Amino acid sequence: MINVESRLRAEHLIADIEGQYQSVTEVNRDLNRPLVSFQANKKKPIYRWFKYKEGFSKPFLDYVFEHSNIKTGGVVLDPFAGSGSTCFAANERGLYSIGVELLPVGCHFIRVRELLHRVGMNTVQEWLHDIYDKKPWQIPTEINKTFSHLNITRGAFPLNSEKELMNYLFWSDSLPHDMRLFCKFVAFSILEDISYTRKDGQFLRWDYRAQKGSRKSSFSKGNIPTFSDALLDKCRIIESDLSCLAHDQILTSIDSRHDKIKSPLTLYEGSNFFHLNNIRKRSIDLVVTSPPYCNRYDYTRTYALELAYLNRTDMQIKEMRQSLLSCTVDADFSHLRQFRVIL
Repeated sequence: MINVESRLRAEHLIADIEGQYQSVTEVNRDLNRPLVSFQANKKKPIYRWFKYKEGFSKPFLDYVFEHSNIKTGGVVLDPFAGSGSTCFAANERGLYSIGVELLPVGCHFIRVRELLHRVGMNTVQEWLHDIYDKKPWQIPTEINKTFSHLNITRGAFPLNSEKELMNYLFWSDSLPHDMRLFCKFVAFSILEDISYTRKDGQFLRWDYRAQKGSRKSSFSKGNIPTFSDALLDKCRIIESDLSCLAHDQILTSIDSRHDKIKSPLTLYEGSNFFHLNNIRKRSIDLVVTSPPYCNRYDYTRTYALELAYLNRTDMQIKEMRQSLLSCTVDADFSHLRQFRVIL
């Protein structure tokens, strides 16, 4: 509980900061909620494949780049990259990007998007047809492997959906590396859909049908699709997007005039407190980012299903929570006192 004295001190500090930067701050009436929030990505090819609620919308990023003076070949930095929206929107405009992201959930989606550029649309469509044809989640499989639940995710799936999910993962484990990464992502992207949970601010909201101990909830998600229905629907969305982008540069190699940099995107996985020091001083032309909501949202909780899917343990997540800027007032940042970076 914050006492009155602490609240007043915080309000005075905020007022001081606002006054200090008032001369360089302006209110932009163009930036309304539909433009800025991730909601605008629901119909955007590729951006809609994974719902990252805290992400930027593609239209907002287009607006930023159009109103900046950054030139083709410039370098954009997002030190809180999330699912990589800033980086990929920059790449589409002939810009290079550097992203830093600590949460493995966002990094996973970024790696999958990089894979699309590397292998091309036709290969990914072949992988999709393999899923359609084989329906591996329906193949009777005697496996002892179970979903690597965290303490807070146990009971998150209907029993049959969890069984089909494990059959699908058993099949995908036998695939070549690139295909395995993509096929596992397809299931990764539907975990919330097929579960009894919904991301809701600081926590996972549980449907009343979940067998969650003595917990009683009146919340209902409505219809919860089966694993089969959700996966096939996601495959159809991906295939539709790839068809729409068949002649778009988004899935082609970087133009030869940009060969001074091997890749249009550089991703640092981990804390920006450390990785920003790896960036050459004065090498960044534009910074576009959304810092986490400090001490408000625990992303390790809202994305617990995805972290469990990526085989993170409770102990690893506890350590991660201490590294995340946003998670808890109890986080220990004493080891970062010497942090300094000049862009």
